[in-house]
Amino acid sequence: MGALSKFLLVTFELVNELYTAVGAGVLGMVVLVKHGLESHCAVKTLTVIGITTASLVYIMSESEQILPNKKRIVCITGCDSGLGFSLAQHAVDMGFTVFAGFLSLDSRGSKEIRKLYGNKIVQIHLDITNTSSVSAAVKTLEHFLSQNPGYSLYAIVNNAGVMVFGEFEWLTEKLIKQQLDVNLMGTFRFTNALCPLLREHKGRVITVTSHCSEATLPGLAVYGATKAALTAWSDGLRVEMRKYGVQVLTFIPGSFTLQSNIMGNQLQNVQDMHDSFTPEQHSFYSDYFKRYFVASGA
Repeated sequence: MGALSKFLLVTFELVNELYTAVGAGVLGMVVLVKHGLESHCAVKTLTVIGITTASLVYIMSESEQILPNKKRIVCITGCDSGLGFSLAQHAVDMGFTVFAGFLSLDSRGSKEIRKLYGNKIVQIHLDITNTSSVSAAVKTLEHFLSQNPGYSLYAIVNNAGVMVFGEFEWLTEKLIKQQLDVNLMGTFRFTNALCPLLREHKGRVITVTSHCSEATLPGLAVYGATKAALTAWSDGLRVEMRKYGVQVLTFIPGSFTLQSNIMGNQLQNVQDMHDSFTPEQHSFYSDYFKRYFVASGA
């Protein structure tokens, strides 16, 4: 056997043993120690064990489990309905202190949470498309932290979003801008305002995206584009914030369309689309436009 063949064989064996050791953890190392003693390959075995031990220590240190407690604050946007409404309740049930952002403190979701949890969930008015509203929410959070030493901002959850269903050609500039303003710019605005607190407390940025960010469905071209943009933004932000101890995550939920108000204005949106049609579009789309929304349930 030539020198190159021997080298390749040794490399293959080493990689194979590393795979076994890292994959099987402590059990894998026990097997390799036994094999090393029997085959008199102590140096190779010790090398594999050393690399494996270092790998396992690194993995365990990176996946440290953090237990919820009331001194860890989770701030969630878009709690009026759907996922945000559920997340706020789940987080407080786990033991976190929750700041829940509502577009309206008179919304059905706000009233329901107030009825169920009282002051256990801190409700704040939060319109992420409005700079003044975001600033006021941040000041409320800062004041709470200053009055409660030992508390920390554990995570913000960018959940607020809107969806307008309809083919791209039909969408008015207003309907396109609405999705960009809430889903994209609103998320940017809210996160940017909280970056100093996130750095100070080494918190987390959790952004709700969508399966449409990976495979956009027809009728959701703009919505999918905003969610894909959030994924790309999160990828870049993750690297930027890592050195400050801030983690950045994305979360793809199941379908909450029928359990949320994400399409709350769809009937009006359909009317706006129809009203904006040119004579040519009225003639071309005709019954297809009506059948499209009847079939979709809009």
